Amino acid sequence: MSRLRRLLAGVLPLVLAAVLFGTVGAFAVAGLTRSMTFGAGYGDDDLLVVLAIGSDGGPPHRPGNPMAARADGIHLLVVDTRTTRMTVVDIPRDSAIGGGKVNAHLAFGGPERLEAQLEAWSGLPIDFWALGSFWSLEQVATGLGGLEIDVQQSMHDPFSGTNLEPGFQRVDPGQVLAFSRDRKSLANGDIGRSHNQGRMIISALQQMRTQSGGELTNVLGMVELFERSAVHNIPPSEVLPLALLALRIPPEHIEQVTISGPFGTIGGGSVIRPQPGDLFTRLLAGQVGPPQ
Repeated sequence: MSRLRRLLAGVLPLVLAAVLFGTVGAFAVAGLTRSMTFGAGYGDDDLLVVLAIGSDGGPPHRPGNPMAARADGIHLLVVDTRTTRMTVVDIPRDSAIGGGKVNAHLAFGGPERLEAQLEAWSGLPIDFWALGSFWSLEQVATGLGGLEIDVQQSMHDPFSGTNLEPGFQRVDPGQVLAFSRDRKSLANGDIGRSHNQGRMIISALQQMRTQSGGELTNVLGMVELFERSAVHNIPPSEVLPLALLALRIPPEHIEQVTISGPFGTIGGGSVIRPQPGDLFTRLLAGQVGPPQ
């Protein structure tokens, strides 16, 4: 058991008691997390890999089970738990991985199949997956009071519903969903959409870090928002430690890499032949986050 888990084993009962008696606001996460360090809880290399999946199925926007629909967003969040550095890897949904479009693996075998295909392709050991629907994204954006996004070009697409002008702005939940889905407004289509989705993930993490204000009540509220909005395979004992870890990652420690490659066809359908170069070799070697 890592030092963090031993500490949380003693802290969690106090936190729960404080919640029950309404005094939890006196705790400061900023001070608490400074005394916490992750051990090699996710392998000897201290590498944590989370697969973030956005499903295009599920009510109220779409019929069906989001766990058995196509993956509209696919991202690997790679964290060095020792240095609190992170690389967000955006994988376009039309990427040819595992014999077909990568987004189809969710529909044919759920998150587990998608995870297995990405592990085989990247060589990265994926620790956990978390899946949300269009509704989930709107719920997170609502909980944060909208997302602060630097919109880099005019986006007006009747299919996704975008109606945005360039500039840094707080985007409302409906437009957050549209922004995450719009590829028609972008010259590089699916690759650009995947990049924008990754930027949204980073924006949400940064807002959570800022809006927590060092107050444990706020952190617990964000954990509750995550639990309400997502389906995942993270053990209950790991959720709070992961939330605390996420809040310890400063913006300057975050790198975003969007996979690209030439276009091709499989079975008459257009695909992207992904070319990650030495990215995964670098990450496995511990070179996580922006170049130093």
